[in-house]
Amino acid sequence: MSNHSLSRRPARVTPATIVALVIAAAGAGLVTLAVLRLSNGTWPGAATAIAEFGAQAWGAPLVAAGGAAAAVIGLVLLLCAVLPGRPSSRPARSTESVEAVVTRRGIERLVEHRVGGIDGVSTCRARVRGHKVSVVARTPLRDHSDLSTAVSAASENVLRSALDGSVPRITVRMVSSS
Repeated sequence: MSNHSLSRRPARVTPATIVALVIAAAGAGLVTLAVLRLSNGTWPGAATAIAEFGAQAWGAPLVAAGGAAAAVIGLVLLLCAVLPGRPSSRPARSTESVEAVVTRRGIERLVEHRVGGIDGVSTCRARVRGHKVSVVARTPLRDHSDLSTAVSAASENVLRSALDGSVPRITVRMVSSS
């Protein structure tokens, strides 16, 4: 077995999106100010407000509040970028010489395929959230207590055979289509 882990972490989409939106908004504002300056020949009121803010002394309460807000936002973005997110895959059961993982979506498809093949189940939808698998199975039957047990057992069996380690907690909800 190798030293590195195959478990993927999600991309840092949240901090990248926030920074991109802030930069785009600032750029759009500056372009708007420049266009207004070129068309009218004078700076609009927003530009004078920015200039007045820039003329404040370093010890002014407004400058201190702005600096504190910028520091907090920067710290939050830094933590979003540095801290790892939840793993998006789990180790799969495999031989000694091969390492493999199953993604969250793969686990959902395994359960859906296995449960969809049970007599009495017309459709099935599975969702993985953390250490929990939620299964919603539709059936034309009115009494589905035995079918619910079979769906739960089939889900647990397919997860035990596919995943290495502990099996996620499984919740089953049966929906009658009649």
